[in-house]
Amino acid sequence: MNRFLDNTGFHAVGRCLSRKGVGEIDVRGLLQFATELVFSERLVISGFEIPSIKECSEALRSILVDDMGLEPEAINIAPYEAPEYGKACEEAGKTLFTDLRYLSRELLSPPQVPPEALKPYLPPENQTLAEMIYNLVTKQWDQSKLQEIARDSLKPNGAGSVPYTLLKCPGMLEQVRTMAGDRNWSPKTCDNLIAAVRCHINAELAKEKNCAYSPAVARAELLRKANRTMVECLAMITVDAARSLLPRMQELPHIGDALIKNAKGDPKGVISEAITFRSRAAELRAYLAKRLRAYQHGTDDWCDAVSREGTRLARALQVELNPDEGPRLRDAIQLQLLPPFFSIDPGSLDKWAEHRRVRRHVIVLAGMAKAIAFGSNKPHAFKKLVDECCSAKRLAYDGTRAESVHSRTTPDAVSGKLLGSRSSDVYHYRECAVARRIAKSRLVEYESPPSGKRLHKGCPS
Repeated sequence: MNRFLDNTGFHAVGRCLSRKGVGEIDVRGLLQFATELVFSERLVISGFEIPSIKECSEALRSILVDDMGLEPEAINIAPYEAPEYGKACEEAGKTLFTDLRYLSRELLSPPQVPPEALKPYLPPENQTLAEMIYNLVTKQWDQSKLQEIARDSLKPNGAGSVPYTLLKCPGMLEQVRTMAGDRNWSPKTCDNLIAAVRCHINAELAKEKNCAYSPAVARAELLRKANRTMVECLAMITVDAARSLLPRMQELPHIGDALIKNAKGDPKGVISEAITFRSRAAELRAYLAKRLRAYQHGTDDWCDAVSREGTRLARALQVELNPDEGPRLRDAIQLQLLPPFFSIDPGSLDKWAEHRRVRRHVIVLAGMAKAIAFGSNKPHAFKKLVDECCSAKRLAYDGTRAESVHSRTTPDAVSGKLLGSRSSDVYHYRECAVARRIAKSRLVEYESPPSGKRLHKGCPS
């Protein structure tokens, strides 16, 4: 029940929380993350990245844990050693090599989604990878130079994972060159190829941590990947249960509808709802972790186990939503005219006891199904969420805290080291999120701690 997320998908959540989303594709990523938060035991993200990417992910994790109350063990930024990461790149190259013939049209066409949705946050000085790959594919290099590029590609951490993968897999670079020669290829079309390579690398990294890989929404659509894991199974049976409660639903239901219901268009509200449902789903996650622990993720036995548990939970969920259809204790008791005046039917008693055990595991699913079917969502609820997530979409997500989006004054615009309000006895460091919300008309700058005022507890927050 552990899920491996790529930094790209995780940063889409950050853009939404900072109101800097790049459209519906990011909002769908937010809902995907929130769903995984409910049903996954732990979310794992690669920490073998260049500093800008890793720092961005750490800042977002800090927001979720420190500001929103998510338990720290729910998200883990996992370390990888260079040999371990290099092995994942080589294995990814072998898989991608066989997939290229089926993905040539998608990979060599201009991106159909905003380029930001296909890659993690990169500062301007690091946004040259597409041009580097373009030159690698279109120009002729002597063998010694290619060996040098491959040797230095993973320095710093993961910076050149794409060229490393293309060069370490025999025949890969030649096949890409052949595909590129058949079309008008440009650096912009390299974004798709880069996303495909990183997606395959992450799938291998997930295997090393025994996790199911959940690619960013944009990458999943590019590669036509449909996840078939326990999380998707739980989402599917919950949506099916919602349809059974309200067969004439006008809108096509989605598991995300349960999370949007009380969020009121606020992306932070979506995460808060997910954290609430996560606490209710603790018993379900523990039960499934125990049932699936004996199987290696992705094997046929594991898939069979997921199917069995999904069927069992779906039946229990239907009974929970329609109590008259379920076994009752009185059905196991048969009255008699002679002493002892009653008898017990063992079969019926076992069914009732099993129902009582399973019921604990599906209560959270029943709550989500009811929220989907009977919630006060209107057709524009998703659109409102998109508008809120993208209200500052012209800015790139840079790892700043979500509260800074609502700033009414910009600390960078003032020269003082400390900030405060005329009407408050508290002062702040200029980078504090609370200081960013002080109205400009009341803002005061200080070069040193002002007398009669105290430092904001926990500053900077």
